[in-house]
Amino acid sequence: MAGPKGDTYIHERFAPEQFDVLQLAPIDFASRTALTCLDLCAAAAYRLRRAGRFDCHGESDLEHLKEAIRKNGVQLHEGQERWRQALMGDNKLRLLKLVRDQVTHRALERHTTIGEGPPKTTITIEGKPYDGTVATLFADFAESQYQAFTTAVLADYPDRRSPTQNN
Repeated sequence: MAGPKGDTYIHERFAPEQFDVLQLAPIDFASRTALTCLDLCAAAAYRLRRAGRFDCHGESDLEHLKEAIRKNGVQLHEGQERWRQALMGDNKLRLLKLVRDQVTHRALERHTTIGEGPPKTTITIEGKPYDGTVATLFADFAESQYQAFTTAVLADYPDRRSPTQNN
């Protein structure tokens, strides 16, 4: 992040904590938003199957849906269940949850490199320095899963399509 007066000015102007927050913001936003998208798909699948009844006292999310299937025998429509199973087995979901839980619910350790040049704070995800790609990965993953979910819903309810979708 370089301002009009350069990197050094930004490092001097912001306290280390503030600079760390600026680095974490894109990861935090992307991971929370992506997981919220998937949770909303899960909530919709649950409500579609349960005909609007909702018996949860917590969040309507992937975990609640998993528990409702396991404990209460809730059965999703065929396409939505295939979507859910594929999603739950996807390593990108595991990484998404790992990162979201870490940046949202836990105190982070600092990774600061001191040597030639100004100190540089970095973030490491699964042993690799964060380079901005994980935020894009999460956004792309959520978008592709949303598309897969809506495709499954339309397949499960073929009589609900508009006349233009049936052609």
